[in-house]
Amino acid sequence: MIEAVLIFNNYGDLVAKEILGVAELGDSMKRFLSALSEIIGGKKHSFRDHLNLGNRLVSYIADEEHSLITVSPILADVATLEEVLTKIWERCVREIDGVPINKVMAKAVNIVLSQEIKIAIFGQPRVGKTTISRMILKKRIPLRYVSTIGVKVRPVPGGLIGSGTGIVLWDIGGQPRFRSMWPTYLRGSQLVLVTTDSTLESVLWARKMIPHVRSWTGDAALLGVANKQDRPVALTCERVSSILGIDTIPLTALEMLDPSERSHLIDAILDKLGSPRNEPSSSPLVSST
Repeated sequence: MIEAVLIFNNYGDLVAKEILGVAELGDSMKRFLSALSEIIGGKKHSFRDHLNLGNRLVSYIADEEHSLITVSPILADVATLEEVLTKIWERCVREIDGVPINKVMAKAVNIVLSQEIKIAIFGQPRVGKTTISRMILKKRIPLRYVSTIGVKVRPVPGGLIGSGTGIVLWDIGGQPRFRSMWPTYLRGSQLVLVTTDSTLESVLWARKMIPHVRSWTGDAALLGVANKQDRPVALTCERVSSILGIDTIPLTALEMLDPSERSHLIDAILDKLGSPRNEPSSSPLVSST
């Protein structure tokens, strides 16, 4: 969710930064953030706010000595951002006491963000990525298709996936015009749901993309989704798994057809994340081996 974390002193000097899996910030952005830090810094009491820059969301918190600024995708959830920003700030303030601020911030960012699990949902347009996201969140599934523009970041309320760790879903737009952003959106994921509509075209496209997904995400777990299994032209989940070469779960992504689908999907997600459960998994996961 957060692309960069920076700390400035009240003269606008950058004293520490953490770039989180994205390209270095451009010079114009650095100059803007430096000027912003001079404006917001030096106040007796700490305060925080957010700025919409069109394609980026800048969030900040400042006091008499320093300004902590984060840069995030414009569609990032503000409530979640504010919580993360506050946690990083509190750790920095608490631990700074004579320790170089860059070391303090690196530790604070690592501790806070390591408590968050990022699950990305990736695939071509119209394969059901947003429907799967809404199914996980227990939200109503719309009957009319609306394409995802860029990425939608949705925090998962506690308890919905049976984990005490914060979980965030990244529903990534599959249109070719967003291709240049896919590495950025996927980087940092702990799990990627490689989603297909179970047609041969969709599955072959996903197979072609899997090496790229692996290079962008490092050691992230991959879970194939053979969606729209209710369609007459759908390949079987076994066939989809064989083509993709990864473990795959069948879905119709319509709970009205099978109310147990959500629990099966959650079980498969927990299996891939290695999370403990109180009950044995009931997921109809098809292994690629």
